[in-house]
Amino acid sequence: MTFPRRLLALLAFVLVVVAPVMALAAVPTLYFTQGTNGIPVPSPAPYKPVKAIYTEVLTYHGRSLGPLQQVNDIYIDNSPQHNLWVVDTQGNRVIELAQNPNKHGVPQYNKVKMVIGWPTPKAKNSPYALKGPLGVAVGPHGIVYIADTGNGRVAAFTPNGIFLKDLNVTTSKSLQAQNFKFAPERVAVDARGTIYVVNAGTPYGLAEFNSNGQFLGFFAPNVLSFTSTLKYQIAKIFQTKAQKSQQASVLPPEVNNVYVGPDGYIYTTSVDVGTRQIRRLNDVGTDTLNLPGTNVNYGLPISALPFYVFQNIMESHNSGPVSLTPLFVSIAASKTGIITALDQLTNYVFQFSRGGKLLYTFGGLDNGNGVLGLFEQPTAVAVAPKDEVLVSDAQESNITVFQPTRFGQLVQQASLLYSQGHYRQAQKPWTQVLAYDTNYDLAHAELGKGYLARGELLGSNPSVLPTELGYFTQALRQFYLANDKPDYGTAFSWYRHDWMRINFSWVFLGFLGFWLVVYLLIKVVAPRLREHPIGFQGAWARNQFVRAFPMMWRVIKHPAEAFFQLKYEAQGTLYQGLLLIGLAYLMHLGNLALIAFDFSPLVKGQTNLLYTSSQFLLPLATWVVANYLVGDLYEGEANLAEVITGSAYALVPFILLQLPLAAVSHSLVPTDHIYGVLVALQLIWVGYLFFTQVRVLHNLEWVQAFKASMMTLVGIGVLWTMFVIVFGLGQQAVLFVHQIYQEIMLLRS
Repeated sequence: MTFPRRLLALLAFVLVVVAPVMALAAVPTLYFTQGTNGIPVPSPAPYKPVKAIYTEVLTYHGRSLGPLQQVNDIYIDNSPQHNLWVVDTQGNRVIELAQNPNKHGVPQYNKVKMVIGWPTPKAKNSPYALKGPLGVAVGPHGIVYIADTGNGRVAAFTPNGIFLKDLNVTTSKSLQAQNFKFAPERVAVDARGTIYVVNAGTPYGLAEFNSNGQFLGFFAPNVLSFTSTLKYQIAKIFQTKAQKSQQASVLPPEVNNVYVGPDGYIYTTSVDVGTRQIRRLNDVGTDTLNLPGTNVNYGLPISALPFYVFQNIMESHNSGPVSLTPLFVSIAASKTGIITALDQLTNYVFQFSRGGKLLYTFGGLDNGNGVLGLFEQPTAVAVAPKDEVLVSDAQESNITVFQPTRFGQLVQQASLLYSQGHYRQAQKPWTQVLAYDTNYDLAHAELGKGYLARGELLGSNPSVLPTELGYFTQALRQFYLANDKPDYGTAFSWYRHDWMRINFSWVFLGFLGFWLVVYLLIKVVAPRLREHPIGFQGAWARNQFVRAFPMMWRVIKHPAEAFFQLKYEAQGTLYQGLLLIGLAYLMHLGNLALIAFDFSPLVKGQTNLLYTSSQFLLPLATWVVANYLVGDLYEGEANLAEVITGSAYALVPFILLQLPLAAVSHSLVPTDHIYGVLVALQLIWVGYLFFTQVRVLHNLEWVQAFKASMMTLVGIGVLWTMFVIVFGLGQQAVLFVHQIYQEIMLLRS
């Protein structure tokens, strides 16, 4: 990077760290995607609401259907007509609606084909009578399976609505012995006719039945996390026998929804899990979505949403959401593998790629305003053949139909091409996505991976090295724009490899030239400096900052002697210490500004001067205070000014190495581990100097100095704990006063 570009980059960095963190969007939006750093980012509308389905305008056999009393599930079957099935729980019925699209291709679902559980004499006191049904699915040959929860069965009907049989677990003697309650809530059927049932309060996974209705056992339970098991085992150690007898066993989280997609995979959602809320299972129960060793949270961090969205969500819950974990209550998948899930905590519809990456969200909380596309109590989601999304709302007694916008279509198209390995073909739609939203991190990241893959495929032939280098350069640019540091490091390792092969001769000559300069400095310049040392006269000799440099050199060469001179020979002043702390802070800022992107701890859009200052100055300030107080406990001899000055001189390695470390980072990648080793060595050096200044300034023996240093670290923890407590109490006090003010204003009105 040329000097003007580096200067502009430094100026841009200064503007970023000085400016406070800005709101995510000036114009309120209800559509979000997820940045590479996990933070919600506003996006263009991926879907638009086009219709709300109300059944009171529909008739069946000459009678009005009346309003939906409580929709808890919707399902679109795989028949050529792709009919919509609606589970009206409080109406004790399941309704089949024909798609019946209009001239624009928008499904209308305004024609009733069949009703099961219709309140007629045929449905009373017979297998046709449903009681609080919660789920429906249609299997091979059009067989309809209904989770008839109130009757404790899964009822099977022919495509014409004729009762076939009931499915339950009464065939299992072991479950009978346990007084197992069969309360099916959701049902799904695969192409072989195997039936999967979500049973209320069952931690053992899905109840599985074969096509003949025979109970086979439980399928694909969730796995207990190591943390949950460890907490349970630790608690048992300290419990009495009475407590152990009353303590419930720790059980895996329950599955709360199931769906068999057009691709044959079994999709599930789970409650009370911190990660892996969504799974994609094959027919033997292996999760193909979450790789071993990964723990993905499929929700958005609610507190990071813009305030107008966060406040709306908080107000919809009495005490606000107590967890950032999503509450997925329904799931569906398209024929291309795009996963759609409904989060009842935020009232958002989430769509994920085949690989589980969040593409975008839409929907949101309505708060009784009757806005099309927003929800009061969303309960289920379904996906139509042309990627329309349907969402049922139990509170508003309707079903909203969404159509993908051009932006949403491009994202889905690009995501599908990339997942199929068509990287070059995926570049065009991803580029078009960026024309709609230049801040769409996923597009930049996937473009970068495409360039990276194309470069890797070219091989190692020297004739293609310039072309490879071009691809890797493009990949670096896209990963930088996506704030994707891991992939940036991978691309840079390939770029470095090709660049070195092309420019090895110049690198070798530069290396020789560097050592020649070092040799001349050692053999020619150093002896002359020893014979004629540089001296400062007049104002320079009295300048506190200039006088600090000889002491810095002594701290490097003989730290104990240097701190002794600071203490007993008045070689350092408080003013010098403050100047060095300021210099160390400037070096810290310089390191942040100049360090390589993949090593930078900064996050775009979330950094300001206050935050950066606190990272450096607060630990140093708490060290000074804690060390001074601990020194009194051990009858130390250093006063507060000496502790500040000594701590400042202990930062000399930090001051000297921050910029060289930033320079070195531009030739390394995190996987080299060299940079981490260098930083660790720097910290060890600084730590040794801090220990030495404690020992010398407080005039302590080695063992006492070690104890004092450890007590200082404990004191830092105590100070931070007190700060957190005081800060929390202050927040509660402000909230209390605000609530009283609101109540007074409400009474006055």
